[in-house]
Amino acid sequence: MAASAGTDLHDALLPFALCNDARLTPEGIIGDPTEAALVVLAVKAGIDVDLRAHMTRTVARQPVRKPRRSHA
Repeated sequence: MAASAGTDLHDALLPFALCNDARLTPEGIIGDPTEAALVVLAVKAGIDVDLRAHMTRTVARQPVRKPRRSHA
């Protein structure tokens, strides 16, 4: 893999790893499995998620709003 491809991969994965509430512990996963999968992917790509999380400041949090479903 070229150096720029690895950098591009890290740039793409970092927001996904940092913008979720899942955490990996020695005992397993804490949080949503889909979010945990993104953290695992970032770790496997060589990103130190815990270190980057400490270096990054959270500016705002937006709750996810589920759309209302209606049956016609």
